[in-house]
Amino acid sequence: MPWDVIGHEAAVRWLQQQVRRGRVHHAYLFVGPPGVGRRTVARRFAQALLCEQPPEPGAFCGQCRACRQLEAEQHPDLHILDTTGGLKVAAVRAAQTTWNLSPRAGRYRIALLPEVQHATPAAANALLKTLEEPPEHLIVLLTASEPEALLPTVVSRCEVVRLRPLAVAQLQAALQARGVAPAVAAEAAAWAQGRPGLALRLAQDPEARAAYAEEWRQVWTLLQQPLYRRLRAVEGFTPSQRDRARQVLTQWLAVWRAVWHMQWAPDAATAPPGWEDALQALAAAVPRERTRALLDDLLEALAHLERYASPRLVLGAVLTAWPVLEELE
Repeated sequence: MPWDVIGHEAAVRWLQQQVRRGRVHHAYLFVGPPGVGRRTVARRFAQALLCEQPPEPGAFCGQCRACRQLEAEQHPDLHILDTTGGLKVAAVRAAQTTWNLSPRAGRYRIALLPEVQHATPAAANALLKTLEEPPEHLIVLLTASEPEALLPTVVSRCEVVRLRPLAVAQLQAALQARGVAPAVAAEAAAWAQGRPGLALRLAQDPEARAAYAEEWRQVWTLLQQPLYRRLRAVEGFTPSQRDRARQVLTQWLAVWRAVWHMQWAPDAATAPPGWEDALQALAAAVPRERTRALLDDLLEALAHLERYASPRLVLGAVLTAWPVLEELE
């Protein structure tokens, strides 16, 4: 069956070719913004590798026991490390014992480490040992926001698969093809700013769409406030709220990317419903060069957060660089 992935055609074709030619690497790093579909593509790759009745090399049937188990992420040879709150060295070392064992049901053992940019330095170094001398039967699938967030030595031992956001119109059409109502598809695709995984979640959850709208309203409120009020808004972020700070930065990044698209390709830019005028006003008020600098600041802030910088200080530094704009509609 087709991989049933929205977009990412080039990445899917390349991975299928790896399987067809028998040139599967021992480690793959799927990179891209949260919600772009990194984990979905990695799971489809695992199905292509472990399907019991593949219709052709590089494909999978979707019906056999292995395919169903992998879809549910419950296959005995699929090992998913919990990276919530950061991957710790003890978790990597414990997993390595299992990774060294022969597969129980398929040809490979597959280790999936989502959001590996959250790994502590000790965990990253422990993982590096596996990447340098992997068991013959092990394939490691990593996901991360960007390669720069990882140790260069880890990245150099992986095949990097870059997944980029889709055009909003393309994503909207794909959602409608899956049976999503046109109005909901337009809203979800625009809020997701081209990220298929996020768009699918938003399309299925009205409360999530409402939460995204509130996040955007908060950005507009911050833009109209003096610096001392902005800093007050983030002073409550503690080191234990690193995940929440990451979500906030990612949302801010989506807003400024929408502004960037409005500035450079206004005819192709797609704003969330009801936000066209506000985005146009912001795009007109901020020079393009400053928008680019603000996007760079946000990417750097995400990298600092992964290196365990203070969430409050990281968020405050970003807000310090934002312009103060009044009467934005």
